[in-house]
Amino acid sequence: MRYDTIIIGAGSAGCVLAARLTEDAGRSVLLLEAGPDYPDRATMPDEIEHDANQAASQDNGPHNWNFVGSASPNRPDPVTIPRGKVVGGTSAINHQIFLRGAPEDFEHWVEMGNDRWSYLDVLPYFRKLETDLDIHDD
Repeated sequence: MRYDTIIIGAGSAGCVLAARLTEDAGRSVLLLEAGPDYPDRATMPDEIEHDANQAASQDNGPHNWNFVGSASPNRPDPVTIPRGKVVGGTSAINHQIFLRGAPEDFEHWVEMGNDRWSYLDVLPYFRKLETDLDIHDD
């Protein structure tokens, strides 16, 4: 089978990119993820749905790639770097927390020459993905 676009990784960015690309009915998209997909809450393990103690991000967990960072002069011991191996990616194992980027960062990108990434340009996309109805001020 042939696809117009293949996306590797169904983390936050991969899922959003796939959703946006498939808004064009003429485009075929394949979204690949190494970890499991839990289509509803009934099939979702507790450590993903209610990760109060961050069990899903612990070393050797089935939903964590278990990456280890290199030691450095300032940190002689290797550092574990939790990365999600599940649909939703690392967002699925870090309490599914989302924060908007700082408006100043977006404006800095504009100053560097990327005039399509101002905060006001990306604000409609933040609003599109947010369902928290108590956000009143952008």
